Amino acid sequence: MEAEGDPENPVGLNDGGKIMQDRLLDVSVVAQRLYVSTSTVYRLLWGGYIPFVKMGIKRGYKVRETDLNEFIRKREESAGYE
Repeated sequence: MEAEGDPENPVGLNDGGKIMQDRLLDVSVVAQRLYVSTSTVYRLLWGGYIPFVKMGIKRGYKVRETDLNEFIRKREESAGYE
């Protein structure tokens, strides 16, 4: 699943014109941040709820930090948090 980018800023440039670096998080880190098991994170990834990239056999699945933050923000909105 591919995350949608910003049409005004298609390559992710910051105000200085440099490409922004987005941290890639391991499944275990995502699980810690969501207070769930790694099995639950895999279900969220494979279900299309959180975009991810596969980094090869040994490096596994990675989640962009901004995608995780967006997932959390949407969950908070749907639960009524602001």
